[in-house]
Amino acid sequence: MKVVLTKGQKWHDDIREKIQALGYEIIDHGLETEPFTDEEYGCDVLVGLDPFKGADIDKFTNLKLFQATSAGFENLPVDRLREKGIVFANARDVYSVPIAEFTVMRILEIYKKAMKFRKQQSEHIWEKDFRLQEITDKRAAILGTGSIGMQIAKRLKAFDAVTIGFNRSGKSAEYFDEIHEIDEFSDMVSGLDIIVVALPLNDGSVHIINRDILEKMHKKSILINVGRGQSVDTKALYNVLKNESIMGAALDVYEEEPLPEDNPLWDLDNLIFSPHTCSGSNYMNKRVYELTYANLKALAESGEFINRIV
Repeated sequence: MKVVLTKGQKWHDDIREKIQALGYEIIDHGLETEPFTDEEYGCDVLVGLDPFKGADIDKFTNLKLFQATSAGFENLPVDRLREKGIVFANARDVYSVPIAEFTVMRILEIYKKAMKFRKQQSEHIWEKDFRLQEITDKRAAILGTGSIGMQIAKRLKAFDAVTIGFNRSGKSAEYFDEIHEIDEFSDMVSGLDIIVVALPLNDGSVHIINRDILEKMHKKSILINVGRGQSVDTKALYNVLKNESIMGAALDVYEEEPLPEDNPLWDLDNLIFSPHTCSGSNYMNKRVYELTYANLKALAESGEFINRIV
């Protein structure tokens, strides 16, 4: 069998040897926007982030498995994969731990005034400020109770926060003190101290953090978005932060990426930026390799697939 590995991931010699030992012939594809060759369209397995940007799914004549190296799949042709009988597995759990760690870091940076003290350091200013916050007893809402949300809740529990999850069904999830249906979120906003957005992109999550929600947040509350940029109305967020109506916010994802240089968000002192990098980790590649190998082995040996979506 043939497996196409796209350049979106670095495939080191050790994992390549393990894949070949399963009986696969490896075909290396370039950037995912580059055209696919006839040989590549004849592959049995395709591994990549979003290869269908540069490939016509209907031209794959033998494709049995598509292994995505991303957790989100809202931009992938899931229905077409299902129609063609192609197994599709995503990379759920690969990025959950680093995103959770990143989220806690941002909460602590806001609560402990890290940006202010870093600025004082750069300007050689010695000025004490004891008006810092603890996570203890804070009511931390996490929108999205999947793998990422659970890992965030797990870590916040270690800081003695009250973890409150919101999902579509109200179904329970590990590490949460409370679970509510997402429809209840708006009515509960005023009583929340921390709001973390960890939702996939769908019709229900676009601008779930809007002007109405932001204006209901209390003055010492904070917002963290590690989900999708479109979940937060950034124009409304700018106004709330500019007026200091909430304590602060941290964004890793944005409605427009890269964020334009003239966007006023850049100049806010109470907003912490990162350029869509919160999933980065020294274990990231290792987890992708292990997941890909396991599912290639499952295909070769008629086993069960990990993270199978269709």
